[in-house]
Amino acid sequence: MGDDSALIDTLLRRLNSTFKIRDLGAPSFFLGIETIPIDGGLLLSQRHYMGDLLKRAGITDCKPLATPFMHAPTNDNLALLKRVLRYVKGTIDHGLRLAASSSDDIHAYSDSD
Repeated sequence: MGDDSALIDTLLRRLNSTFKIRDLGAPSFFLGIETIPIDGGLLLSQRHYMGDLLKRAGITDCKPLATPFMHAPTNDNLALLKRVLRYVKGTIDHGLRLAASSSDDIHAYSDSD
């Protein structure tokens, strides 16, 4: 479909005939995911969400949860929290790049940590 505006308009009209939809334009921020236009595609990033998470790590704004370890955390709980926060801080600039491809091959990557 790409940049074919006539085809996109046709698709939107067909969807509108079955579903109640609104065209909100190009995506920018949704459910904590920011879409950043890059050369030939989009970069999906959670930089803002992760930044907020790191700010809240000071625990000053956090509301207590109904779990026992929040009221009396052990050293193991705190070590695990530090590990998660270090991971978030180290990957804050990472994102998922989406771009068109002429190939039918599927490439997948995972983080085994």
